[in-house]
Amino acid sequence: SLAALSGFGKKSAENILKGLEELKQNLGKVRINVATQVGERLLGFLAELPEVERASPVGRLRCGSEEFDRISLLAATSDPKRVIAAITATELLDACTEIDDGVEGTSPELLKVMIHLCTPELYPVRLHRLTGAHDHCFMVGIPLADRGYVIGDDGLFRDGAPVHVESEEELYALAGM
Repeated sequence: SLAALSGFGKKSAENILKGLEELKQNLGKVRINVATQVGERLLGFLAELPEVERASPVGRLRCGSEEFDRISLLAATSDPKRVIAAITATELLDACTEIDDGVEGTSPELLKVMIHLCTPELYPVRLHRLTGAHDHCFMVGIPLADRGYVIGDDGLFRDGAPVHVESEEELYALAGM
């Protein structure tokens, strides 16, 4: 019906329909600048909590992807219950719910946010596992296994005993990478 109006033609109507379809496809997604702002705001909040030893973006935000429908953060803490209580009490996220290893909510920009929590000792391994693609994590696990290590979401082990690493760099060094 737009094409029949004065000043509009068939091409204008097609362009408008194409734009509406593109808008529908991108509904609920934000660009990296918005995702980064949300992440930095939440990381600043986490840094102020005395129970949080360190925190970082993980997943697509850490990798610098361009478009997001959600972001994930990781925080190291020895007191996850207090951190969860602090997150759910803040107005930085709406509709907070507790998940297996942290909190999930929605930012005012309508971006879904997952804040994963782990012990300080597990932080480098969780940083690696929550950021790397499944295939990448699998491929890092091969040289680790060749050297007698087993890596999973629950940590790094050798002969059944937990192995503590201080950083991802140390983890990659153990893998000979």
